[in-house]
Amino acid sequence: AVGFVQALLADEWAVSGVVPQTRIYTEFVEKTPGRVAYFWVDAMRFEMGVELARRLESAQELAVRPAVAALPTITPVGMAALLPGAATGFSVVEHRNTLAAQVDGTPVASLNDRLRLLKASVPDVVEMPLGKLLNTPSAKLAKTLGTASLIVVRSQEIDSLGEMDGDLLARQVMDTVLANLARGVRKLAAAGIEQFVITADHGHQFATRKDDDME
Repeated sequence: AVGFVQALLADEWAVSGVVPQTRIYTEFVEKTPGRVAYFWVDAMRFEMGVELARRLESAQELAVRPAVAALPTITPVGMAALLPGAATGFSVVEHRNTLAAQVDGTPVASLNDRLRLLKASVPDVVEMPLGKLLNTPSAKLAKTLGTASLIVVRSQEIDSLGEMDGDLLARQVMDTVLANLARGVRKLAAAGIEQFVITADHGHQFATRKDDDME
């Protein structure tokens, strides 16, 4: 940990050659022509993204790109970094006695704050949890999407599973989550959405649990 922090300090908290998380919207969503589905997948690690790409190999164009998460790598910060405006004005501040992100001068501390800022920037956006996407009949989905230029799909399943006590179960079910994400992409594609950006707020770390003799 000490070496990691020292390396960040030496490079002025930047990693050259890799897009910062705060520019994902600007570089990969805003500049993409046509209607875009923007997936916010809580705690999806890079190698999970690689595995998800394998499940979407039938796509006409497909690329996996690394990004550097905003620090500290917690959900309220990372999710705010994915919002419109983060590229030009993003910081971490103290807000109401807790840590919060700030986008273009506006504190963004909760999901409601993120959705409010999102809708202010993209008025016709349609947002929904992954479960709702998967459970909505195709005909109703097309009506819900209408002519929206941006569709935001939120997934918290990986993060929730990663915090469970049973690591074995979490690892097994995460494979199902990736399958559901791929299903969600295909369902939106069938509804006429052609462009997809799938990203995360942060990753997660599995560590071997200590036995009694290791305490």
